Amino acid sequence: MNEYLFNIIYGFYGENVFLDLIGIFFAEYLIFLLILGVFISLILNKLNPKVYFFIFGSSLFAWFISQFIKIFNIATRPFNLNASSFPSGHTSVAFALAFAFLFSVFHKNKSTLNKILVFKFFILAFLIGFSRIFIGEHWPLDIAGGIILGFLIPFFIYKKKSALNFLSRGPKCN
Repeated sequence: MNEYLFNIIYGFYGENVFLDLIGIFFAEYLIFLLILGVFISLILNKLNPKVYFFIFGSSLFAWFISQFIKIFNIATRPFNLNASSFPSGHTSVAFALAFAFLFSVFHKNKSTLNKILVFKFFILAFLIGFSRIFIGEHWPLDIAGGIILGFLIPFFIYKKKSALNFLSRGPKCN
C-alpha cells in the first residue's frame, strides 16, 4: 500500500514543469512560510511569551525526535538508499506547529480569525507532507509518521503543562 500510494502521487512528478516547481517549492520552502505565519499570528494575538516557547519548542522538539528516530534507519528514502526517511522531519515540524497553535491559541480564543488560521496552518502542513511524496523524498508512511509525531509532541507537552499548572495551584480549601 505504501509503495502503491507513492507511485500514484509521484507518478505526476515530471508531467508538468509548473506543477513540479510548485511541488519543489512546497516541499523545500513552504515550512518557512508556515513558521512565519504562526509567528505573525502569535504577535497579532498578543500572547504570553510562554505560548511562543510552547509552539516553537514543540516544533523544535518534534524535529529533534524525528532526527533521533532516523538513526535507527527504519525506512530509506525512495531514491536514496543511504538516507533514512522515517519519519518526515518537515512534516513533523509542520504538524507540530499546527497542533501546538491549535492547543494553545485556538483553545483559548476561538475567534473567526483563529479558526481561519488553524484551518490554513493545517492545509499548509498537509501540503508540505504531500509535496514531500510528490517530489520523491518520502514514502506515505514517512508522512503519516511525521503527522503522528507532530501531534504527539505538542499534545503531551500541553497535557503535562496543564497537569503541572493544576498541581501548582494546590487543592482548593474552603
